[in-house]
Amino acid sequence: MTARPEHLRWLADNGRDLAPLTGQDARALAAIDACWQLYASGDDAGRTAALAAVRCLALAMQPKCRSLARDLIARSLDWGDQDKLWPRVAP
Repeated sequence: MTARPEHLRWLADNGRDLAPLTGQDARALAAIDACWQLYASGDDAGRTAALAAVRCLALAMQPKCRSLARDLIARSLDWGDQDKLWPRVAP
């Protein structure tokens, strides 16, 4: 049995329902998680690129699953950063 990726464990541990995720959603979410990590530790160019990538990747997810990408902001940054960052990338 394959272990659940850390970002999905984190979402589940924070009460999020992962049942609606398709394989495509899960892969996009993994990439988005990496983008939030880049945003958290990158320079200006890295942060700009991370936001552009999240904007594109979120479109590959089902609309009903996109809130999981928003929640992952808090995994790399802080819960309060969600309100600041999500409007900059939300489809």
